[in-house]
Amino acid sequence: MLPPQTFYHQSSHGADHSVMLQSLMSAGQLTTPDLTTPPVRLRTIGQEDVPLVQAILVEPENIKDDLSVASLNSQELTAMIKSWTVHTDPPTSFQFLVTVANKNVGLAGLGWIGSKTALITDGKPVQIGAVGVIINPDARGHGYGFETLRIVIDHGLRELKLDQIEVGTISRNTAMRRLMEDRFGMPATITEPDRFGNDLEWNITQSTWATWLTEHGEQRIA
Repeated sequence: MLPPQTFYHQSSHGADHSVMLQSLMSAGQLTTPDLTTPPVRLRTIGQEDVPLVQAILVEPENIKDDLSVASLNSQELTAMIKSWTVHTDPPTSFQFLVTVANKNVGLAGLGWIGSKTALITDGKPVQIGAVGVIINPDARGHGYGFETLRIVIDHGLRELKLDQIEVGTISRNTAMRRLMEDRFGMPATITEPDRFGNDLEWNITQSTWATWLTEHGEQRIA
């Protein structure tokens, strides 16, 4: 792996995004603008990270509201994590370790990337990414979840050129609801529970995200 390189950074506006994406794939790191001290950094997961990711995903507090993980046995969990170390083109998922000051504070990414044939735009299926974030219990309350989601949402919509980002959770997950409704100002849509019990959903389109950035006086993160 090459030395860490900055991917999302305030000074990188207007840079060649194809070069930056190649930098991500080789160096495996995303960095938020200097909005926190120290900044939140996201890096791709390697084989050597499997035990660390496993530890995050067996922590009861981290998965109590995520049945897609909590329902897995140890073999299924290990297989899923190992699949995250393989990057395909086009990608079917993108998972990152979240670090602050070289300390791991959680996990985030696009757990599923694909199309929904039931949703058609301009005669083509809508390309969607399902976003999630886990911040470890001892690292909560510092805004890391908000900063991490901003990076992942922007990466999915701009770099991966997805049509839509989906965030889904169950009603009792008040932390995610506060994050989306209070920090992002995006009200939830109440849906029929899916197979994991998720009955709250946020759909963020290209136009929704552009409007959000404008209203908050922000540019694209990169």
